[in-house]
This record gives sequence, C-alpha cells and structure tokens, in this order.
Amino acid sequence: HVSSLGYILVSGRRIEWWCVSDKYVFDATLLESVPSAVVTCRQVSTMMRQALRKTSVVQEDEPAADKDSVGDLYEQALVYSRVKQFEEACDAYEKLLTQHPDHVKGWISYAQLQKKRLAQVGVEAAHDATRSVLQRGVDNVRAAGVPDDEAAAVVQALGLLELQAGREKEAVKHLETAVSMKPALAHVLKWKQVKDAKEATGFADQ
Repeated sequence: HVSSLGYILVSGRRIEWWCVSDKYVFDATLLESVPSAVVTCRQVSTMMRQALRKTSVVQEDEPAADKDSVGDLYEQALVYSRVKQFEEACDAYEKLLTQHPDHVKGWISYAQLQKKRLAQVGVEAAHDATRSVLQRGVDNVRAAGVPDDEAAAVVQALGLLELQAGREKEAVKHLETAVSMKPALAHVLKWKQVKDAKEATGFADQ
C-alpha cells in the first residue's frame, strides 16, 4: 500500500512501515487487533500508530493521538464491520456511542451493521435490531442537542427502515418529521413508495 505516510507492507505476522526517512518493523501481535482482510492505508496507519506508541518509536515531535478519540473509535468499528467480525464491531459501536451519543454517522452505521449481521437469521429479526439502534439514535441525538439539520439523518433512516418493513404509518410519520427538521430532505416524500404509503395511511389527505 502507498499513502502519504509512505509504504505499508504486511506479510504474515511481520509488518513493515516505510516512512519518508525511517523504517519501522514490529510483530503483528503488538496490535490490539489485526483484521483478517485487506483494509485501507488510513485504517492500517491508524493501527500502526497505536502499536508504535506501545513500542515508544513514534517520533517525539509528533503528538500521539488519543486512542479513545471519536475518530479512532469510529474507524475501529468500521474495520470490524467490513471484515465481518460482528461481535467486535458491535462492541466498538457501543463504546463509541456511549462516549459520543451525538455521533449521527455512528448510529446510522451501527444500524446498517445490525441489518447486515442478522440478514441470515431473518428479515424480521434484522429489522427489529436495526429499529432498536435507530430509535436509540433518535433519542440520543435529540438529548445531546444535535442540530435538527444533522439529527434529521437518523430520523430519516428510521423512516426508510419502517418503509422497508411494511410499517407504512410509522414510516410516513418519521419521514415527515425528518423533512420538518431538514427541508432539503423533502424529495424523499416524492418517491412513489412513500407517496403510496401516504395514500394508504391517509396522510396524503392531510
């Protein structure tokens, strides 16, 4: 892999990080977790930095990032999700959202993970788990005082989920609420499936 940080070579348990002027080599066991699939240079470099801090070879003039920062936690959750380590991904999202309940993208990504994780169990189970996460997300972003134009994304995601689940009344209610929070989302109400749902539930006459 090539990035602005240099070259990253992964071979078995040996990891080499070639920077502009230096070369670092260390054992993969120093990492907190090494996904069993190819990840992006940015994701690998984040893990490299965490491992290098443990071995005290990070250059002293470069401040170490907070390993529990919102960016690191979100990145870790995404990596686990992409390599289908679902339990670890759920744990990472729970940690992220417990510390940062206002993280809109985190709630939506966590909901998508639940849908993906339970797809083989059954559609209803997947919808129930996804709904639970999104409802928590709606409650948390509101409680955290997230601006309406940002929080609307979680409400819209919940509405679209209910539409997929055939819960038309709930779907229309959430989608209308999302538009009231962020008018730029109004185009969704023009989708045929949404218009049909409004007619079926009587919302079209309101």
